Parts: sequence; structure tokens; C-alpha cells
Amino acid sequence: MKELKCPNCNHVFQVDDDVFESLAAQVRNAAFAEELHRAEEQLRRQADADKELALAKKERELQSMLDERDRKLADALAQNRLTTERLKEAEERKKLELEAIRRESEARLSETAGKKEAEKANAIAAKDRELADLRAQLDRADDTKRMALLEQQQAAERESRDKENTITGLQLKMEAFRRETEHEIAALKERHSLQLSERDATIELYKNFKARLSTKGIGESLEVHCSDEFEAIRAVAFPNAVFGKDNEVAEGTKGDFIFRDYIDGEEYISIMFEMKNEADNTAAPHRNEEFFAKLHRDRCKKNCEYAVLVTMLEPESELYNKGIVDVSHRYEKMFVIRPQFFISLIGLLTKGARTAFAYKRKLAAKEEENISFVNFRNKILTIQEGIFGNYEKAHASIEKSVKQIDSSIKTLNSLREELLRWEKYMRLASDKAGGLTVKKLTYGNPIVRKAIESAETASDPESPDISESPLIPSE
Repeated sequence: MKELKCPNCNHVFQVDDDVFESLAAQVRNAAFAEELHRAEEQLRRQADADKELALAKKERELQSMLDERDRKLADALAQNRLTTERLKEAEERKKLELEAIRRESEARLSETAGKKEAEKANAIAAKDRELADLRAQLDRADDTKRMALLEQQQAAERESRDKENTITGLQLKMEAFRRETEHEIAALKERHSLQLSERDATIELYKNFKARLSTKGIGESLEVHCSDEFEAIRAVAFPNAVFGKDNEVAEGTKGDFIFRDYIDGEEYISIMFEMKNEADNTAAPHRNEEFFAKLHRDRCKKNCEYAVLVTMLEPESELYNKGIVDVSHRYEKMFVIRPQFFISLIGLLTKGARTAFAYKRKLAAKEEENISFVNFRNKILTIQEGIFGNYEKAHASIEKSVKQIDSSIKTLNSLREELLRWEKYMRLASDKAGGLTVKKLTYGNPIVRKAIESAETASDPESPDISESPLIPSE
């Protein structure tokens, strides 16, 4: 058994080890769900940051490549213009140098294009791997969350079944106690029937006793007899009980005796007693039922649970001479007895009241536990609803992030294709620049061509024809 302390009322109550472990598991599951939620938030923020960094890095790389392309194109155009101006002064030595420069430039351009293509391919492949890892992590987080929710639901169902089994067990115990009480009452009635054989002698004794007393003395003698009977067993049977004369007059009337008993300072039974007796030669004998209404009123005014009439009236009545007579069909919780059953009735009522009081305490405690369980289950349902809501929100956010990542991949692929097209255009421009000759430049312009040829002839009659020389910029 484990002890738990309520944080609100500081009440300490015990629970079974299984219930304690179930509560601890639920607390751990709640903490795990909260930790999982924080991990998901951190993972999502990390993924967004990585995506933004990757996009920014790619943009910087692309911008750098575009700037490099523009610079090289500008340098090529400048070199082309410079080469055009220096053609007039070129000689055979220049032709050889230009040819060497062209080959070196082609090699460098080819090497640069290969390196950039490999770098772009590696960057795209690395980003694809990062996206695949991120999707795998999100899938694992979803699986872990679903398993945690399933475990919480199973624990709640097990605890509910345990509570229902406990309530069923208590109901069975109450039913067994009811049957046991019925058997005890039947046995008590049987013992009382055996005692009826002694009633004649007892009645004869009281007849002789009453013959020697006055009317007042007859009534007081019954009260003294019952008081003496109770005082004889008080210390053993009723150490916490209060039994005495009813001296408080309420609305002009009062009873004879009041009995109250306590358990742990709490009253669990109270009985109002009325004693009635008269002489045998009374001119107008009274009947027991004449005192029922007054006894019922006295019981209600003094807030007593039971009312008992201890009577010697109607000595020849077989009904009252049989033993304990229950008249609760006329007045609630009222009994009529002869004096010899005075202690027996008190013992019977107090025994049943003690057992009922104990079960009332158990039922009150169980009802409090059930209320605590209902509140706990409602809290669990509230937590589960919050978890499901957070899961739906997280799922929607993850789907949105995945769509954004897919869109970014599509944009990067489109940008990659655009770069490949620019690379193709640069290669075509390089090929065209490598095939540019003086003959092609002066095609359709015979005046310029004749001027160049005249200048070449005047400069060096033996210089070779450079009309096929390519215009390659030197670096």
C-alpha cells in the first residue's frame, strides 16, 4: 500500500500498489507528452532555421556565380575589344601566343565548368539527404506520440475496471452483512421465545410487587428497575454511552429516559424510552397504544433515532408478551417491549447501528474516492483532449512545413535548370569567341579587309596571312 497526500486538503489516503503505479505512469506519460511537444517545437524551429540557412546559402552561392559570370563576360568583351585594337600590330609571334592562350583558356574553362557542376550536384544531393532525415525524424515523433496516447488510454481503462470491481465487492459484502443480520435477528427471536416460559413467574413476581406499592410507586419502580439493569452493564457494554432521565420539558411534555452512544466522539444511535406501569386493580386500565403518539412526539422533539415503550400494561396480551414488538408501521422506528427485554433491545439496536455506522463510513470514504476518481478521469480526458488538439495542430504545421520544403525543392530544381542553361549559353559564347577570326570580322566589308592586308604587306612582305587567326582574349 502507498500513501498519497492531497495538495488541496492535505488529506492522506492509501492506495494499492497497482493504482499507485498507474497514477505514476500517467504522470510520467503527461511529462513525456510535454517533453515530446517541446522536442517537436525545437525540431520544427531547427528545421525552419536550417531551411532558411540553406536557402540563404544557395542564394549567396547563386549570386556569387552570377557575379562571376558577369565579370568574366565583361572581361571577355574588354579583352575582345583590346585584341581588336592590337590586331593591326600583331605579327607571327602573336599568332603563336594567341594559339597557346586559346588552348590554355579552353582547358581552364572546361576545368572550371566541371568543378562548378560537381559542386552544384553535391550541394543538391546533401540538401536532399537533409530533407529525407528530417522527414524520418518527424515520422518517428508521430509514432512515439501515438504509442504514448495509446498507453494512457489503456491505463485509464484498467483503473476504471479496478474501481468497478471494488464497488461490486463492497456491494457483495453489504448483501452478506444483511443476510447475517437477518440470521442473527431470527436467532434472537428464537432465544426470546425460549424465555417466554419464564414470563409467568416474572409476571407473578411483579403482581406481588405491585400489590405492595402505591400508584406512583408502581410507575417509579419500573424506571428504577430499568435504570439499575443498565447501570449493571454500563462499564462493560456501553462505556461511552449517556443514559439518564429526560429532564428537559419541550412544549409541555418530556420522556422518561434518553440513551445516546458515541464512536470516536460521533453519535451513532439515540433512543427515547417511556416507562408505563399500573396496578392490577386499576378501575380503568390503560392501553399501550394510547402512549404511542406522545412517545413519537417526544422522540422527534429530542432528535432521537428510536422510540421504545417499556410497558407492564395489558399483561394478558399475547402480542406484547411474545417479546419485542415492532410498531414502525404506525410510528417510525418505534418498539414496545416488556422490562425483561430492555437490555436485549438496546444491545440489538446498538449492534446493528455500529455495523451500519462502520459501513456508512466506508461508503462515505468510497464515495469520496469515486468522486476523486471521476475528477481524476475528467482531468485525464481534458489532458487527452489537449494532447489530441496539440497533435492535430502539430500535424497540420508539419504538413504545412513539408509542403513548404517541397516547394523549396521545386524552386531549387528550377534554379538548377536555369543555371545549367546559363552554363550552356556561356559554353556557346566561349565556342563562338574561340572561332572568331579576322576574315569573319571583315566579311562583307572589303574596304576594312583591304586596309588590313595593305598594312600587313607594308609591315612585313613575308608575314603570313592572319585572316584565319582566332580572336581569343589573353588572360
